Amino acid sequence: MTIKEIAKLTGKNKSTIGRWIEKNQLQNAIDKLQNATNQNPANFTLNETIEILRAGKISESIVSLLKENAENKNLLQLSKNNVQQQAEMIKMIIEPILDQQNKFNLKLLNEVKQISNNQKQLEYKQDYYSIIGYANMKNIKIAFSDALRLGREAAKISKLKNLEVRRIPDERFGKVGSYHITILEEIFKF
Repeated sequence: MTIKEIAKLTGKNKSTIGRWIEKNQLQNAIDKLQNATNQNPANFTLNETIEILRAGKISESIVSLLKENAENKNLLQLSKNNVQQQAEMIKMIIEPILDQQNKFNLKLLNEVKQISNNQKQLEYKQDYYSIIGYANMKNIKIAFSDALRLGREAAKISKLKNLEVRRIPDERFGKVGSYHITILEEIFKF
């Protein structure tokens, strides 16, 4: 404890504590006070603090309470140090395990990425269109009469090439023919 802390504990001022030390010729305490500065005040051990309190005729019960409290604080500090040592040991054990787990996770992630990169992506490619749908996709303006004529022609070529003519829903006509894109490319070459 510092002289300031002892003064606060006893309800006295620092000069009174200094007189107790000088009057009882507590040499260790005198040496510490002479070497003390504002930045580095004298710090007394538990035994020196008890000697100073006894020199000031402070009640023995207060002195023994202070001693008991300080000893309990030391035990608590030892216990805290023990917990810190155990935590360090656990850390030393767990860190390599966590490193292994992180390496495994990284390897697994890389394998998943590699698998997903290697997989052929399914690409939906539409290969059947109606006459109007194909014309719209290619930005070709087409009259209704031309669409009817091209539809008949697409049906005839599809039959010759043995390609299916699909029937798809249409708002205006209910169902219309849908032709393979190769047929549509062929009949729109005009």
